[in-house]
Amino acid sequence: MLSDNKTALGYALSLTADELRNKVSAAYLYGSADTLTSVLNRRYDTVIGALFNADTDGVFEQLTKRNPHGLIAGLIAAKKVCGASEALLVLPREEGFAALRDAAAKADIAVAVRDFLDVRAHKNDLLLHWATLAALSDLIVGKPQKTLAAIGGELRDIAFGETLDSFLPTENVKALRIGAEFFTPEVLREPVRPDFFRAGGAIAIIGGDACIVQTASEQISALRRKCCGKCTLCREGLFQFAEIMCAISAGKSAPSELALADEIGGALKDAALCSVGKQAALSVLTALTNFKDELETHIRGKRCPAGRCMAFTTFYVNPVKCTGCGGCIDACPEDCIEGRPGYISMIDDLSCTKCGKCAEVCPEGAVVRTQNRKPKLPERLTKVGRFRR
Repeated sequence: MLSDNKTALGYALSLTADELRNKVSAAYLYGSADTLTSVLNRRYDTVIGALFNADTDGVFEQLTKRNPHGLIAGLIAAKKVCGASEALLVLPREEGFAALRDAAAKADIAVAVRDFLDVRAHKNDLLLHWATLAALSDLIVGKPQKTLAAIGGELRDIAFGETLDSFLPTENVKALRIGAEFFTPEVLREPVRPDFFRAGGAIAIIGGDACIVQTASEQISALRRKCCGKCTLCREGLFQFAEIMCAISAGKSAPSELALADEIGGALKDAALCSVGKQAALSVLTALTNFKDELETHIRGKRCPAGRCMAFTTFYVNPVKCTGCGGCIDACPEDCIEGRPGYISMIDDLSCTKCGKCAEVCPEGAVVRTQNRKPKLPERLTKVGRFRR
């Protein structure tokens, strides 16, 4: 899948539709357990090869440099097998696709540039991911079918049945993000299935010190940037997801909001017209299902297990360690630390923005960050060494 398959292009151009159908009809549609056979029950105007709208990291663009002729071969084969009138290759932008444009020109394939594909305008067309086209080209030349995933920003082909722990680290893994979905470490032992990458093919290891709420919030934000805004359910659903995750992280959420997120996710997963809404829904639903305890700890326990959400964090000056040097006072951008030389510094909780700069500069390590209840502290300026608990 990741080597330039010029041989497949020759076969795709010369073989008949029936000959190609015998070779490629069992190909899995990328991110789905469905095969090409499942979409051959109708006629299409155009077969379109494009990335998912929700592809936020651009890693599948590597295919255009590593296997440009294979992508065109897969597109031609799909057009013939489906009996479509036209084939169209869609690029996300003008620059950076010289090899693919050259291969398309040699095969007389039309090319269009669109940063977002409006699926409502293509109800009579068949949309195929570039990874599906690469898989078709392998089948044309008799190679065993594989799938693609991006690990650390690099594409690799993976055999079906291979387990993730055979090529991913297993130490200090709190979660795995596969596409937009969140899984517990147990998924590492599962064999790769055709629908493994239904929410995208980028795999990210989430370490033990990460916060699932913040990570999910970042994923939703990335998808919101890809949202076209034309579909009301998608637009409003992603807005609600972002608001709910932000409220959980800020310590301002209620348990009922998890039920709301689940309801919106269930509706959006089935009703979304393109991958942006579907992936956003799967992101939230898998976070709710697989990491419900961590979300509820934020909401009910008012605590972030990873210590990342600053809303649950407070800073105070340890009166025993403080030497009254005043370094924290000078470092505070909000002027919310009271003190004098030789006196124990005091942090005003109401004004503190929790930036942590005071802790960074304290030479004694006297500034403490905690999610627990603070110990007894001075109520007024007290000379160093004079405070008694």
